[in-house]
Amino acid sequence: MKRRKIKKRYRLSDRFSVAKSKEMFLLIQSYFNPTNNVEKAIRMWNGGLHYNLKRTQRYFERVMSKLN
Repeated sequence: MKRRKIKKRYRLSDRFSVAKSKEMFLLIQSYFNPTNNVEKAIRMWNGGLHYNLKRTQRYFERVMSKLN
């Protein structure tokens, strides 16, 4: 948020709010995944910005099975 010069800040407790969690997800994806790559979005959501392919594989497969 600071990089975009936006004054709004989130608290740790905001992650339990569905609406605020979605806002945070979209903000993170728009900055770190501007091409909207689905695989990258899934892996980043599970493993963070510096995710590991091996460690996020099971989560990725689980999400993809739900999407198909």
